[in-house]
Amino acid sequence: MDVPRDKLGLAGTGNAEVLNVKCAPLLVGSLWLQAGFLPAYHMNKSSWVSILLNGTVSNEEIKNLIDMSYTLVQAKRRRKSRDCED
Repeated sequence: MDVPRDKLGLAGTGNAEVLNVKCAPLLVGSLWLQAGFLPAYHMNKSSWVSILLNGTVSNEEIKNLIDMSYTLVQAKRRRKSRDCED
């Protein structure tokens, strides 16, 4: 998504392209210390990060984080589904 740079705490004007992914909470803080990662825009900041899509983060790392995010979200959806069946 395109987000105004000032909403992400970035210098400059215009928008930045970002992707939000869900992460293990223990990983979130360490990702924030790396270039290209920010607290998630409009998401729970303890479980989500925003990745700047400007070439700072490698495509391989982005793919791995998308896989992790999908797994974490699917696990939660399965739990909710089971809870509704009870």
